[in-house]
Amino acid sequence: MNFSAVLFYLLEIAWRTLAITARLLRWLVSQYFEAKKVQAPAPPVEQHIPERPSFQNLPLKLQTEVLLHLHWREVLRVRRTCKSWNRATKTREVWANLVTRFTSFQNRNPAPEEPVEAYSPEELERWLLSRLSVELGWRNERQEPTRYKPIKCPTPAVFHLVEGGRWLLVPDVEGIGRVSVYDLDKKNLSMANLIEPLHKLDASRTLLMAVDIDRSIRTLTFNLVLTTNVMREATSTPAHVRVYKVQLIGHGKEAHLKARHLTTFTMLGTGKFTSVDISGELFARSRRTKDGSFLEVLKWQQSTSITHTRVRIPVDQGIEQLRIVENNRIVAFSKTSMLIYPIPPFQIIQANLLDVYDVVAPLWKLPCPGSRLYRGGLSPVYFDLSSLMTRFVLCSQDGIYGISIPQDKKAKPRLSKLVDYETTTESGYSLGVSKAFFRHRDSSSTTVSYMWIEDEVNRNREFRLRASVAIRERGYPGQWDADPPVVDETSGRIVQFTKTGLIVLDTGLCYESRSSWW
Repeated sequence: MNFSAVLFYLLEIAWRTLAITARLLRWLVSQYFEAKKVQAPAPPVEQHIPERPSFQNLPLKLQTEVLLHLHWREVLRVRRTCKSWNRATKTREVWANLVTRFTSFQNRNPAPEEPVEAYSPEELERWLLSRLSVELGWRNERQEPTRYKPIKCPTPAVFHLVEGGRWLLVPDVEGIGRVSVYDLDKKNLSMANLIEPLHKLDASRTLLMAVDIDRSIRTLTFNLVLTTNVMREATSTPAHVRVYKVQLIGHGKEAHLKARHLTTFTMLGTGKFTSVDISGELFARSRRTKDGSFLEVLKWQQSTSITHTRVRIPVDQGIEQLRIVENNRIVAFSKTSMLIYPIPPFQIIQANLLDVYDVVAPLWKLPCPGSRLYRGGLSPVYFDLSSLMTRFVLCSQDGIYGISIPQDKKAKPRLSKLVDYETTTESGYSLGVSKAFFRHRDSSSTTVSYMWIEDEVNRNREFRLRASVAIRERGYPGQWDADPPVVDETSGRIVQFTKTGLIVLDTGLCYESRSSWW
């Protein structure tokens, strides 16, 4: 064996020895670190400590369920507790529930002019609180209204404030047949034309008007009837009766009224027409002549200028006001009596036949309480679904009376005195089912709030105050020597005549700058 072979063999042994040594060292190092890892303490396990149960961290669904059982004052107070409950009090479900409860109370409070689903939670809240603040404003001691808006225009002979207090209908004074409308909810009032004359029959001065709201439609819809109030001679221009359907178009601040002409027909007969009313398919007017007084009832959809589907009832007293009520009856008021007539079967009669009468005995003839009825001293008719009675309020010399007419024609009407208050003929009156406004000759005024006996028994603490009667003397601006004012009791809005036109008064406390009126 030579020297080079021996050297190569030794080098190979050395290399293998190093390789084995390196592997052994790697194994020893790995074993060392594995042993260290096993010996190292495990990190502590985080334990979840549940939050302390409280009303503040309830789910929104449960918060809403709680709020649905509170009345409106409590909802507003809960709003001030924390951010979580503040958000819960602003949900649609909460305010839609409150609005529904408010409008169903005694079946008396008118619903919003659109379906509840069309409003945002903020709009529902604003609508409800504005109505609730009216009762407080009507009973407080302040002399001035919370705000007022003058309307400068030629003084109209008549106007109508649509239920809800937003829309004011004003016929023109020139006698061309136009009717204008004001949106009283707007900050700056402006006039818009609602009805334009279509033909020469429309060119007459409107002196009597009536509205019939269609409550089967959830969006504000009503029939409007316009006519004159006098036909002095047989050769005079006959009275024209115009009927329109008016509907709300749009939503919120962008909403407006749109009218559609339904029919126009003439009604002959001289005399003065003192009152008109419209209900469903029926139109009624009272006519006073030198030969006597009459109640005329027509089916306006079936009447034309040539033929009328009508009845004509002679009465032995001059009629001041009339109302069409349930079960095909008509209630007529003279200055001293209340008469309830059944409406007999209708006949199709030539329009120029004026000597055809329907002699009908009244179902009931009762003396007017307090000896006489004052001008403007009769409220709109209200049908109470809970008692199935037709109710309205009248004002006489010694106070304010409530009249309930049962559906049974044989049952005697019920009379109850709501307010003991001495009145005079030197006042202008406007009455609602639970509120009244008097305008006196000395330019002072009086607001009256009252409650029916039936409401006293079933009093609702959420929407009624404790005092059943509240009489407050005011200093509201207006004009005495004019036609009576008009009041919308749900919005607390009053419209009066002035020397330069009209003035709109608001009594709800929601229009004040302070936010804690409730």
